[in-house]
Amino acid sequence: MKRNDKKNIRLFKNNIFMLKQLWKYSPLYIIVKGFTVILEGLINSYWTVFTVVLLNAIDESKNIRYILFIVLITGVIYLIWFALRALIVNRIEPLLINKMQYGMHKELFEKALSLDISCYDNPDFYNDYVWAMTEADIRAVEIVNSFGKIAALIISSGVTFSV
Repeated sequence: MKRNDKKNIRLFKNNIFMLKQLWKYSPLYIIVKGFTVILEGLINSYWTVFTVVLLNAIDESKNIRYILFIVLITGVIYLIWFALRALIVNRIEPLLINKMQYGMHKELFEKALSLDISCYDNPDFYNDYVWAMTEADIRAVEIVNSFGKIAALIISSGVTFSV
């Protein structure tokens, strides 16, 4: 196995470990993020379908009421989506992220209590520990966001290409 392959496998295992940690401390965050990703993929696909239907309606010289109805329905769908997304991103996700941060920091503090005090005399250990404390929760959220973007693209592409 190539060195690069081993590195990619290790990276993937680390990402899965981080997702397990997230699930342990805030499973609702993963569920809410998954729900948001699915909706985002469907909304992106809907935009493509809307464009095709609208252009076909104009090309076929459909009744103006029909065209306005399509535009109105699309506007309502997007207003609902933007309101729901704003609620999730600005209210719900920060609360769930705080819950996850609390759990991760608590576990790291408990681990620090179990270590020998001489470990803290080593500057490298102390720097690594402080770095882990500050980066753990940020990296966890970044991993979920990355998986979410990939899933939204897959959903969006799948629905769009099937139409």
